[in-house]
Amino acid sequence: MVNKKSKDYRQGLIDGYHKAMKDYDKNKKKVDKYFKPLKKAIEKLRSFK
Repeated sequence: MVNKKSKDYRQGLIDGYHKAMKDYDKNKKKVDKYFKPLKKAIEKLRSFK
């Protein structure tokens, strides 16, 4: 029973991952708009070390 449950859980994770990737592709432009400045800020913070 535990085995079946863990398999279902893993399958759920995989399905969720694929759905997230589809949503990401669909919203890529929107996402990039917010993530590019964030990435730049992170790079700046890293370069301070």
